[in-house]
Amino acid sequence: YLQFIVDNKTKNIVSAEALSRWESADGVVIFPGKYIGIMEETGMITTLDYMMFEKACKKLSEWADTELKDITISCNFTRITISEADFADKIRGIFSRYPIDCSKIIMEITEDSIERNFETAKNNLLAVKALGFIVALDDIGSGYTSLRNLCDYPIDLVKLDRAMLLLTDTERGKKL
Repeated sequence: YLQFIVDNKTKNIVSAEALSRWESADGVVIFPGKYIGIMEETGMITTLDYMMFEKACKKLSEWADTELKDITISCNFTRITISEADFADKIRGIFSRYPIDCSKIIMEITEDSIERNFETAKNNLLAVKALGFIVALDDIGSGYTSLRNLCDYPIDLVKLDRAMLLLTDTERGKKL
């Protein structure tokens, strides 16, 4: 599934995020909270991450000669996938099958992807950035990283966690 991002002024679609959903045999859509943990435990999560990346590359290739040609697609990668020694090679292999500009893909990682395996994750991200991909840190503020540490990460974009933007009733009552 794709979740589109629309420019409020122009009303044009400017980007999309690839969303993983599992559709059961009876057509019921199952959300990631129900299956991602199981996929991590069984070692299948990397298969899902690479499959989602390939689907994003394919979709961008299909859009190359359409009005959607300038759209970027964000793909999420788990800490397990980012920590694989051959991550950059697998990304390069998948991407090479599609005639698209790699800057059209934003690789989203969560804070825990870097914090738990810093050196491997950093090296992998540097390698994919060298290929021309954009790297985003998703859910910043969910508990792993201080803003002070952001300069240590090879990232291009930061997506704030919703919790950073929401204030509790008590916090709303305080004067800042």
